Amino acid sequence: MPKDARGDILQNLYALYDRFCAEFAAACHKGCAHCCTANVTLTTLEASLIIDYWSCPGQPGAPLDALRATVARPHFQPILTINQVAEYCVRGLDIPDEAADPSAGPCPLLKDRLCSIYSVRPFGCRAMHSQSDCAGEGAAEMPEWLLAANNLMLQYVEGLDAQGVTGNLSALLLLLSQPQPAAAPAGMPANRSIPVLMIPPDLRQRLDPLLRGIQRMFRSPC
Repeated sequence: MPKDARGDILQNLYALYDRFCAEFAAACHKGCAHCCTANVTLTTLEASLIIDYWSCPGQPGAPLDALRATVARPHFQPILTINQVAEYCVRGLDIPDEAADPSAGPCPLLKDRLCSIYSVRPFGCRAMHSQSDCAGEGAAEMPEWLLAANNLMLQYVEGLDAQGVTGNLSALLLLLSQPQPAAAPAGMPANRSIPVLMIPPDLRQRLDPLLRGIQRMFRSPC
């Protein structure tokens, strides 16, 4: 599938998810940036979408100094992708513990507490909804159906970029902004196709509209 076609599907996936979650009464609002940290992850395809955005007329280009400064500090780097986690579950393997580094600081793409790439932000950012104010609670509060929807979307976002990798946002953007980025970035797990969908049985009916919409998208000719 051509990269351009995959980029179109990715943005259609984002739009589908937004429609599916439209009924959710989130406490999130413009200027709320508690979850906008340097621990966000994304796929190669999502990073490429951001880099293409920076190359558009009128855009300032990649903030390389800010990305370098962020990568120089402790930051979260995933060990497994979501589809690798699904594979571990199928095989009955123990899933290694992963924890975000609270000292990572804010996302380097924030400007005055606003996202400078909002229209092309990765799904890891789009998935952050909360029923209560994160600043007061310390963490996002989500219902089970939304957590399951997020996992389902992450599986398809990764599967769409099965030849790429998943990594820390700053590290992967910095890498791909280089004139000749490494073909196989060290320390970043390779993306996988979906081995099995991680949908809890009691939430199948609730997630069916989202799943059917995604599957129609992937059956469309590209």
